[in-house]
Amino acid sequence: PIREETLRGVSYEEGPLKCMRLSKQDELWPCLFEKAFASLLGGYDRLNGNSSHLALKVLTGCVGERLVQLQCDGDGDWVCFASDGAAVWPDGSKTPGTQRRTSAQVVQLLRALKGEGAVLCCSSRDERQEDARKPRLRTIRGRTDQRTDEKADEFGIVRGHAYSLLAAAPNVVGSGYDLLKLRNPWGCTEWAGEWSDSSEMWARWPAVRAALQPKIADDGEFWISARDFEMHFPHVTVCRFDEASRELQASRQRARVPPAVRLHGVVEGDAAAACLGL
Repeated sequence: PIREETLRGVSYEEGPLKCMRLSKQDELWPCLFEKAFASLLGGYDRLNGNSSHLALKVLTGCVGERLVQLQCDGDGDWVCFASDGAAVWPDGSKTPGTQRRTSAQVVQLLRALKGEGAVLCCSSRDERQEDARKPRLRTIRGRTDQRTDEKADEFGIVRGHAYSLLAAAPNVVGSGYDLLKLRNPWGCTEWAGEWSDSSEMWARWPAVRAALQPKIADDGEFWISARDFEMHFPHVTVCRFDEASRELQASRQRARVPPAVRLHGVVEGDAAAACLGL
């Protein structure tokens, strides 16, 4: 038997963990999952940064048209692309991803995708990125992608940070407002503008509040208008997980693993990245 006594380089007797913590129910599995991911990529230092695209690719096995990214060009228009640069909009229309869509159309699309069970993430703008308007994926070959210093700005947004996209609500109760529900995975530090927890918009629009029932708490969850969303969160990752296609992709990836690696069951660092096609 193997005895595991450390997580994040800290033994259980040394005190609190450095990053991933036990759940409120003292569940240990998130910490073990994090360690497995770190082992796959070659160490905890390689978890510093990276992207939602990489994480979802590794966790689900989805690639190609089942894992695409939407990006706003800064003028309210969105495009769709994949890791190889070519993609179609994920709505079954086969429309080329280069054909621009408005924010209103994207909110409708996100609601439909969420209803189908897709996993959606978004990323805040990192002002240090060069030419942020150009569509580009952070495809990383098992290397650390250094990012922000992880401090929230005056709007409560952590720059260069990934958020869960939990819901999309177009034209809520005929108000004319398209709203999106996000969650900071830290479980705290939220958007501070219109439609935030403390915003007076909820009092102005009681029908919207009744329809969406926002939870007023510093729990990382918040609502934001589509207008502010496109300004601060110009990147959306769409993962359409399907078990049948996932298994097909997984079998193809397994075939790429060298026989010696399959025999000994050890895949680390760059070898792991290569096997996963990262």
